[in-house]
Amino acid sequence: MGWRLNLLTEKHKAKLVASGWHAYHSGLSETETLATEVASIALTLGEIVPGRDGHPVEQIVPQEVASAYPGSLSSRFGLETLPLHTDTAHWPIPCRYLVMACAEPGPNPTPTILLDSRAVQITASEAKFCMSAVFLIRNGQRSFYGSIMERNRPFIRFDPGCMKAVTDDRVTEVDLFSLRRNERVIYRHEWTRGDILVIDNWRVLHGRGVDSPTERGRKLLRAMVR
Repeated sequence: MGWRLNLLTEKHKAKLVASGWHAYHSGLSETETLATEVASIALTLGEIVPGRDGHPVEQIVPQEVASAYPGSLSSRFGLETLPLHTDTAHWPIPCRYLVMACAEPGPNPTPTILLDSRAVQITASEAKFCMSAVFLIRNGQRSFYGSIMERNRPFIRFDPGCMKAVTDDRVTEVDLFSLRRNERVIYRHEWTRGDILVIDNWRVLHGRGVDSPTERGRKLLRAMVR
């Protein structure tokens, strides 16, 4: 039974709602077939937003700093560990879900790290900072100002690659969403070919790797859903 049927059951909906993500092994191995599966899953969740290449399902491969898309996390960190972040944080409203699949784990597979923002323990002053501190969210000519959280806003916005605090508040130095601080509550998804991972991007931050660089040869597929 494929995900397209499973997703409609209360059991599988509950898994995504409970943890903010859901992973399973599809049994598929061909990139084209996996891409079709990713698109099918994404369409059950909402509307697919095409990637930078204009395709509904894009290929995500490790990039050196010099060859990475300007302004992306890879343009700053290259093949090193990518910090936990909200995908498309530079959009006014980030995408709702990410549907990812592993077409090739690479010679030394690098895990995707997930952190449920609801599991992060923060102090009252840190919570105030998340609500009130103003950030410049860089998006070329469409840059804007915003915060990590807002009352009655359903999503978290956090990306050290495109967000820069414009306040001198010392709380900005606190790494609220670091791997080190949240190591007890992070989830490591160790990829194998054919794995599919669905992430609630409004709630769950994700990153790449922990201690070692990502090697070339890793290829993931991704669809963004709004």
